[in-house]
Amino acid sequence: RFEGALGLRLGAFGTGVSAGVESREHNSIDFPLRRGGRGATPAIMAGAERSFTWAGLRVGGYDRWSEPTGTNGHNPLPLKTIIYAIQGYDEPFGIPVTDVQVFVRNDKRATAVGGTAEFTSLGTRVVLVYESGHRAEDQYRSIATSVRPTDRWRAKGDQARVMLQRMFGERARATLVGSSEWLDGNAVRLDLTGIAFDGRDERSAVEGDLRMQLGSRWSTALVAGVTRSASQRTDYVAMISSDIRATTPFASAEIARRVRRSAISAGVSGAVSIPDGAVPTVDRDPIYRRLIAPALAYDAAEASAIAGWLTATMPLKRTTVLASIRAERASPRSVVSTRLQPSGQRNGWSVVLGVRP
Repeated sequence: RFEGALGLRLGAFGTGVSAGVESREHNSIDFPLRRGGRGATPAIMAGAERSFTWAGLRVGGYDRWSEPTGTNGHNPLPLKTIIYAIQGYDEPFGIPVTDVQVFVRNDKRATAVGGTAEFTSLGTRVVLVYESGHRAEDQYRSIATSVRPTDRWRAKGDQARVMLQRMFGERARATLVGSSEWLDGNAVRLDLTGIAFDGRDERSAVEGDLRMQLGSRWSTALVAGVTRSASQRTDYVAMISSDIRATTPFASAEIARRVRRSAISAGVSGAVSIPDGAVPTVDRDPIYRRLIAPALAYDAAEASAIAGWLTATMPLKRTTVLASIRAERASPRSVVSTRLQPSGQRNGWSVVLGVRP
């Protein structure tokens, strides 16, 4: 990864630009199914703002662009296999990897234009953000750029956010964040005429954050909120659709204590997903039942997740040592076997040790 940024302020005006490129490569090792790929993501973002004396007003705008591209190759030697192409809710068809290497390339593009404004009113800092963007994705089954894509996806969306922040005395700070976003798009296939698939995603959320200083050594933070999401899909080839909605309340708490120059903190968080809506029946062909139905059933299932963590920092002469351990668990609260829903819980833990100059 290579990235950089440059900012410049001229009186009441400010401007900045950042750019970067990231490349990745992966290959299977010591496994008979040979699979490898590589990808690159260039991106650039530029913005400008102006400050005013009235109420600490600052108004700005920005433009960003990125164009990821990636290629995956499957080698039939020594193990032959079949790649299943998932196109909406239609029965996935297999691409045999038996004689020659098969390539799949994905070209993506994302652009967005947005504006920001922040000011102070009645002792409260207000921040407003609005963004409108477009996304595109083309999939090819060849490395050559001259061939037509087998699948094309085009989408556009908007998002709006508002944040209110206020101090209560010198020891407490409260923040309230509200957001709303949507994405609407459709897909076409090389072997068909017209729109083959369309979808719409919506998400709205409200979140509150309270941070308090409890004396000279203790501090605490509380976060709580709720998220409402909706995902609608319609496949005009298979003539089926899905409509999955979910309400997810969440909360977390953390407490910290300073011990001389060091600090230690412990926290816990939890969330519950309460979905409703409809998914297609599983009375369909076998590959659909194997690859698509379980994913839809997983999204439509009630689930809960909890996590806990412990973090410590210790400054040394020229650096600061950071250590953290985290454990988390996610499990479904309802299992509908007729939907071919996966069962069981997922457990994970992580340990991080770092040094900060």
